Amino acid sequence: MSHLYITDNGSILGVDGGRYVIRQKDQLIRSIPRESIESVSIFGNSTITTPCMQQLLTSGTAVCFFSSKGRYYGRLHSVTGDKIELLKQQFAVLDDPAFSVAVSAKIAAAKIHNQQVVLKRYVGRDEDWYLRELSIIRQMEKKVMNAVSAAEIMGYEGMAAKLYFRVLGEIVRPEFRFYGRNRRPPKDAFNSMLSLGYTLLLYEIMAKLETQRLSPYCGVLHTDRDGSPSLCSDLMEEWRSVIVDSAVMAMVQGNEISPDDFVSDENAAGIYLSNGALRRFINKLERKLNQKNKYLDYENREYSFRQAIHLQCGKFAEAITKKDPAVYHPVRIR
Repeated sequence: MSHLYITDNGSILGVDGGRYVIRQKDQLIRSIPRESIESVSIFGNSTITTPCMQQLLTSGTAVCFFSSKGRYYGRLHSVTGDKIELLKQQFAVLDDPAFSVAVSAKIAAAKIHNQQVVLKRYVGRDEDWYLRELSIIRQMEKKVMNAVSAAEIMGYEGMAAKLYFRVLGEIVRPEFRFYGRNRRPPKDAFNSMLSLGYTLLLYEIMAKLETQRLSPYCGVLHTDRDGSPSLCSDLMEEWRSVIVDSAVMAMVQGNEISPDDFVSDENAAGIYLSNGALRRFINKLERKLNQKNKYLDYENREYSFRQAIHLQCGKFAEAITKKDPAVYHPVRIR
């Protein structure tokens, strides 16, 4: 299955028989079989024809809209798959402190573990400054597993994340050096890529949750707020460093991107990828999502990261229906 990204302003996505077609100024740019498209992401000022929109809704294809800088606007959503009884069960189970704390601790601990693995791939293990930071990060992982509340878990996870990004900021190429995580808007090139990658990953997970008939807005770790997909944020934690951070580091350390690929927006007071660099970044992230691995112990088979995310959402749904946090095992990379 293909994931279609439209990044050129003025593009028109339509349908012609059994194919989706992309046109610009009445010129055909691309034609794709309808059955091969799993999701569509549209950046900037492009449009979808009404017949095409109807076809996408009927087929249940996920469609998301972003600004040219990657800010999320919204998505097309068909109501045909909603199951109210499962949603009631989700709200009841996730409101149980024992269930939510148990699952949250596992997710946060896996996130901190995965961050350590990513760091080890790039830092010399005999460097004293790094070993000191790593020791504290390990302590935070242990504290998370013994936490008794979501607030306590978030506190330890936040400390680990602060140290993790401090180390990343030190080891990247000098021209991409940054000083901690910043967002809304991103103040440097590295954080700009992280923010875009996390946004795309978040709504990738949202589409997978909706196939499980779960609400993305009722979670366990992040605070529920109107309009905020807290469950997506929860389930994204174990994947952040594994997928997005790894892809960004590979581009930066592999000289696949340069500071010249970014533009400054005075109105938004942020740093953003240029249109050409946006396409390269999306291609890099897509390759990462489609990369095969054996991190999930399901039938001793290899799965792409995208497939693994889908399976993990299914496992979370199973944990809810069985009311058993032991059913869910966050991914821990090696």
